[in-house]
Amino acid sequence: MTLSDLKKYRANCELLECIDRQLGKKKVLISTQGSAGPPAYQLVTKKDEGYIHGLGTVSLLNEKSRIEAENEKICAFIDAIPVRRFHKALKLYCIGCGSKTFTWDEVAGMCDETSGESLRKALDRYFKELSADVR
Repeated sequence: MTLSDLKKYRANCELLECIDRQLGKKKVLISTQGSAGPPAYQLVTKKDEGYIHGLGTVSLLNEKSRIEAENEKICAFIDAIPVRRFHKALKLYCIGCGSKTFTWDEVAGMCDETSGESLRKALDRYFKELSADVR
């Protein structure tokens, strides 16, 4: 993976929010009542949540699962980085803290680095070494 692949995490989160808003408009709650059967024959209510079939719901759910899988791959890749300072820097820069995103200079300050530019160049060298090891 490259740094540009890892930066897709932020855009993917925004896409997921948009898909959730679209799916929220198509969400339905179905309530059914029936008998619980012998011996009590009590009236039981069952509630099911779902989506209206059609209207692009299936494609939205498919796109949502694809994006979530891509984000999980990105998180797994970052978690597998053995160099602690690179792991922490990528976690802050690519994933961020909730809706808060950081610049390279802010990440460098949190990771006790001299500057954001030097940290970014060190990460570029690290990714080049990784790609050379894979070949």
